Amino acid sequence: MDMENREIFEEAGGVVYDFIPCLNDSDPWIDTLEKWVNDWCVNKLPTQHIA
Repeated sequence: MDMENREIFEEAGGVVYDFIPCLNDSDPWIDTLEKWVNDWCVNKLPTQHIA
């Protein structure tokens, strides 16, 4: 994505291009997101009681 967008930017007359990589492309970020979702589920969703 970086290379394709850089080319489009430069062809349109852009001079300074900075690419910010996607956060969800790293294992530490996915681990953090998983923890947040699990914590949210524990705290927000009703507990099911199975008889």
